[in-house]
Amino acid sequence: MRSGQKRTARRRGVTFRALVVLPFCVALGIQGVVCATVLARSEILKQMEIDAYDLFSERVASRAGYLENDMIFRWSDFDPVVESATASIDKALAAAQATSADIETGSDLAISIIEATSQDLLAYSHRAEVDGVFLVLADGAEGQSDNRTALYIRDSNPKVEVANGSDLMLAACPISIGRQLGVTLDSMWSATFPLAAEGESRSAFYYEPVRAAERYPEASTNDLGYWGRPVDFGWAGTPSITYSKPIRDAQGGIVGVIGVEVRLDRVASFFPYRDLASSGNSLLSMIMQLSMSIGVTIAGLLLGMFGQQHIAIDSGSTHSVFMYTWLCIAFIIALPAIIFARVPNDTQTNAVISRRKRST
Repeated sequence: MRSGQKRTARRRGVTFRALVVLPFCVALGIQGVVCATVLARSEILKQMEIDAYDLFSERVASRAGYLENDMIFRWSDFDPVVESATASIDKALAAAQATSADIETGSDLAISIIEATSQDLLAYSHRAEVDGVFLVLADGAEGQSDNRTALYIRDSNPKVEVANGSDLMLAACPISIGRQLGVTLDSMWSATFPLAAEGESRSAFYYEPVRAAERYPEASTNDLGYWGRPVDFGWAGTPSITYSKPIRDAQGGIVGVIGVEVRLDRVASFFPYRDLASSGNSLLSMIMQLSMSIGVTIAGLLLGMFGQQHIAIDSGSTHSVFMYTWLCIAFIIALPAIIFARVPNDTQTNAVISRRKRST
């Protein structure tokens, strides 16, 4: 009797394999071969790559448009501030009966110019969505000092306008100006602005517009704006891009440079990785759902295959059936893990995407 039951269970197991497992495996293999053949003989993969690149390029171009809009209409649009500061500087020079050539670092004339323009720069710092506003004066003395009299106001939270100005800090200014403005001094406050030597990237924000004003004396200062490469002034602890313009006195002499800075991490926020890669996430989600459905199907087939010859004999062997199934699933999962473990590590984190011409 016992042997008859064993033969019946064995026949059921063989029948299940013959009717379900074997056809499924054959169909899966045929489907894989057909898909691989179609993809290999057609240009679907190439077209998918082109479409994905075009979609990515469109998203980057859209984000670049937002960034350009902010650069033109927010960060660099301070012509009224330049005009107001120029008028205040002319009054200060006229009162002292001096010109731009008489400005020296730390002199009473330089401090009076900073005092005359301080309210204009402070008011602009309140409403502008920039990380810093600065006015760096020229030095008419021979040899020109590496330190310049300046007013440098930093904003710790530029996206929010705080009424009492508690988010503003004075990074560089004469101490007397700091007392008058009533703004908190930065922990790295300095009475002067340390200007690097000409030719270095940290001083390009100053010398580039100054030299442009010298080369084109008839040009308006509003047409001589300069976007600088990312540099770290030493206060923020992170690189910033700058936009600066020269300031002339009534005689056309160069008084200094006025400008703004925007931290590089704010610029990078215009190109969020997750947003730009959303199409890839959708594809990954679809693949995960497909993998889960195939995994459930394979697990069901394994349970049926192992259960046909064990559960009918002794219900106590159900635990062994699930153990065998679990071991097989673990083995199947380990196979792609071993394959992907052979993929080499990235040698660089960022790469420049070169535009490829589409075939006609």
